[in-house]
Amino acid sequence: TNPPESAWLGNNRVYFWSNNAYQQSIHQTVFGLAAGMYRFEAWVRWKNSPPNTLRGEVSNYGGDHLYINADLSSAKSDTWQYLSGIVSVNTGKTTVGVYADAQAGTTVHLDDFRLTAIP
Repeated sequence: TNPPESAWLGNNRVYFWSNNAYQQSIHQTVFGLAAGMYRFEAWVRWKNSPPNTLRGEVSNYGGDHLYINADLSSAKSDTWQYLSGIVSVNTGKTTVGVYADAQAGTTVHLDDFRLTAIP
């Protein structure tokens, strides 16, 4: 594993890194959703320099894009952060993911993405 840092949950996680400044994202569209309320959740962590932007994103659900910003204060470096947002899906689908805009050498770790119906 490179980098060797631990995942939030289990043994695997996604990470972004470059020796140049970068913008990177990972998204998935989930189809076949019944109309109703859904919670998007993800765990994120950054190391080295704080990113310019690190956020969860939810779109294509029938409303405006939802952005869930991580705390980028220096005290949060190398600390897993929980991101969560609720949307009302009325399109039968939604797209969820995480976006990072980071300086050279910044590592961003992502783990435990979930989209859960709220009864």
